[in-house]
Amino acid sequence: GILAVIAISVIREIHESYAKWIALVSLVICFGIIVSSVEDAVAFMKDISVRVENKYVSVILKGLGVSVLTGVAYEICQSLGEQSIGRYIETVGKIEIIILSIPLLKELVGLILL
Repeated sequence: GILAVIAISVIREIHESYAKWIALVSLVICFGIIVSSVEDAVAFMKDISVRVENKYVSVILKGLGVSVLTGVAYEICQSLGEQSIGRYIETVGKIEIIILSIPLLKELVGLILL
């Protein structure tokens, strides 16, 4: 990450468009490093899914996935100078998480009203 920032700073002075591409490539590399270290989190979620009903874990995992992907997409847009598109993507991700959680909210309301 720090090397990417230094490289981008140096290259931005030489050629602005190359700096944006280096920022994008470094973001993808950092995301790849994070994804490769997700095995512990997946094992933890599998352990929880054995103890809890799978529909709850499924909604949580989908929500986390949407959150991470929209966050990465927002950062990419921001790095490329497209903040308005990034905010749109972020808003759509939030709406998607709300839509994913509707079945659980219905069930929760049903439990409360019983």
